[in-house]
Amino acid sequence: MRKTFSFQLKTAHHHNFQLLFMTLLGCYATYLLYLALRAFGELRAMNFIESRLKFHSAAILVVFSLLLSIMSNRYGRGILVSERRVF
Repeated sequence: MRKTFSFQLKTAHHHNFQLLFMTLLGCYATYLLYLALRAFGELRAMNFIESRLKFHSAAILVVFSLLLSIMSNRYGRGILVSERRVF
């Protein structure tokens, strides 16, 4: 008799992976904020500061809005609630 393939989804570590993902996402957002503040400081010493600041502000706004929209579309508001679900 042949054995067929049996796939079982293990969800025991889902909470740990979710915590790791959110931690890394928080580190990434903090790093982006650090880079933005550093870039604003460097831009003050350059010519055409107003146009460069406007462009840089728009670029950072786009990145953060994409980051937040992806997070909200993927996880919704339920990511803030700490309830354990098994899918």
